[in-house]
Amino acid sequence: MIIMADESLKAVKVAFDKILAGDKLNPVDIQQLLFEKNTDIKPSFFESDDFKVLMRCFDFNGDNKVDVKDFQYMKEHISDLSVFLKLTRAATLTVAKISKINNVGSLAPKATLDTAVKIVLYCILYIAVSNSAAFREWAKSNGDVLLEHITDLVSYIKSSQEVSDSVGKIIEGLSSRCSCFSNNVPANKLLETKLEINTLVSQVQKEAKIIKLAN
Repeated sequence: MIIMADESLKAVKVAFDKILAGDKLNPVDIQQLLFEKNTDIKPSFFESDDFKVLMRCFDFNGDNKVDVKDFQYMKEHISDLSVFLKLTRAATLTVAKISKINNVGSLAPKATLDTAVKIVLYCILYIAVSNSAAFREWAKSNGDVLLEHITDLVSYIKSSQEVSDSVGKIIEGLSSRCSCFSNNVPANKLLETKLEINTLVSQVQKEAKIIKLAN
């Protein structure tokens, strides 16, 4: 039995159930399930290059596509935390970057991590919605296991001191890199952040490939 106290995980379960029931969800539907209207993550983010870069993390089988086949890797290897912690770090750095550009002000580590987790969950739902027929077929024998693994992973990420410390360092590093939170973020500092995110994405893909070959 999967017990979900986290509202984001409840949204994932609702979305999975709707897809399996044959409902035709779209990306806007899952945005509304996961993100409040007053969130700092605007709809334009999901059409941005930042989002496309993060989606590359989910090409776990290395076929240059992100689809339901990559869920099989998640089901079998989600306990390999190094891959998913780097993915979470990439999402967290992206959230911090967006918040800085939007002049949010002082960033709270917990709120930043919560948003990063929502983005990771959105990516998972985006794959399911974009491949709904294939997902329905795959989920008949795999959906509950995947949801259970996702629940365990999110619980670990949100309770881990290691992750909390990492988020704090991301915010501290980005703050010192740009000296203050303002609309006038130097272009070279944004480029440094972009390169760091791309490096993390490449590391996720490389480690996923190594782990897959080793099993």
